Amino acid sequence: MNDVFKRHLVIALLLIGLLVLALYNLAFCVVIVNLSNILIYFFFFLFAFNSRKLSMKSGFIILAIAFLWTGIFDILHLFSLDNINVLNSDSNELHQYWISARIIESAFILIGFIFYKYLRKVNDLYIIAVISITLILFIIFSNILPPLYFEGSHTVLFYVFDITVLLSFLIIIIFIKSNKELFPDHTVIAVAMSLKLISEFLYLLTHGIEGYIILAPQLVRLGANYILLTKIVIDSVRNPFKSVFKVFETREEKLIHLSKTDQLTGVQNHTAILNSLEKCIDKQREDKKKSIKDIAIMMLDINKFKAINDTFGHQKGDEILIIVSSTLYNSIGSNDEIGRYGGDEFLIVLKDGSDSYIDETIMIINDNIGCLSKDINMEITLSIGISVSENEISASELIKRADLKMYEAKKHLSKNYIKWSKRD
Repeated sequence: MNDVFKRHLVIALLLIGLLVLALYNLAFCVVIVNLSNILIYFFFFLFAFNSRKLSMKSGFIILAIAFLWTGIFDILHLFSLDNINVLNSDSNELHQYWISARIIESAFILIGFIFYKYLRKVNDLYIIAVISITLILFIIFSNILPPLYFEGSHTVLFYVFDITVLLSFLIIIIFIKSNKELFPDHTVIAVAMSLKLISEFLYLLTHGIEGYIILAPQLVRLGANYILLTKIVIDSVRNPFKSVFKVFETREEKLIHLSKTDQLTGVQNHTAILNSLEKCIDKQREDKKKSIKDIAIMMLDINKFKAINDTFGHQKGDEILIIVSSTLYNSIGSNDEIGRYGGDEFLIVLKDGSDSYIDETIMIINDNIGCLSKDINMEITLSIGISVSENEISASELIKRADLKMYEAKKHLSKNYIKWSKRD
């Protein structure tokens, strides 16, 4: 029995015990559930505050501040319940605290996520939170806000606010799923937000209903907060370097990608495509059963590219390089690779060196380049040299042969490609 299972088992037993207790003292259970949610909110915030150098770099900080706000208003709501009411609040104030907590939570998370790139650069988010809470409390206590509860029933404004909260959580879920970089564990966060959405929906359905059913929305909300607590906070405590490693891994992946990519065209750069070719040749050499097909390479050069630069300028030349590389990339198979060899030359590695596959690839390239010429109203043609691996040939020799045939193709009038043959 692992630690995670034990933890979930304890929580499940506590929940069952709470439900049994609710049969005898519902009001006490409501207080316990509300208090549990408040404790999670504040623990979440305190954890974020003490690890703010890391939390400022992720969506975690947005959740933490939203939960600080929510926790404060949930305390006010808890102390205004009929069986406690140490604040001597009336029913309208009780509901104002409740709906304020929900609006603050959903609105801050939504706005925070949308403007995340800007907010995470602000080091005084906590001061902003305190100022905002003070302003909202002033609005409530000065009776500026219209009544939400009047003569034993909720007003239309209360339902408008509640539906707004529902829609906000729905947008939050969609935003999290479409912006996966916000959280490493975006699926878990989306599930938690979905439970909060369900909680608000249940609360909307149970307005005015007395009895056991009023626990449902609060328990669902507790489940959402528990997921966030265990996934983000407890996992971070148990694995203190996990978040740091994820940051470094992400940055390392980006640096590796940049080191392999030609910055102008987006295809592999000179070094990366040569490494790809070397790996293909090494695999062939290691293949004792000869199950791997011969590979072929294509050296491609844009004809009269210097004239394009001289006539239209280097910016236009760069545009041509970008659209030609994109066209070539879309013309080859999913297993094949392409890189910018240098200047206006490109190197394509075909994982299938058969004549039929080479001919098919050349036909697709020529057709697509022809369509490109019509689209941009400028004649673009290529010269292509081809060589096929044989007898453990080296990468440099393979490129040399293809390069020779590419320059030979430039002088050829009937076709724009020439393949190295054994006669050569």
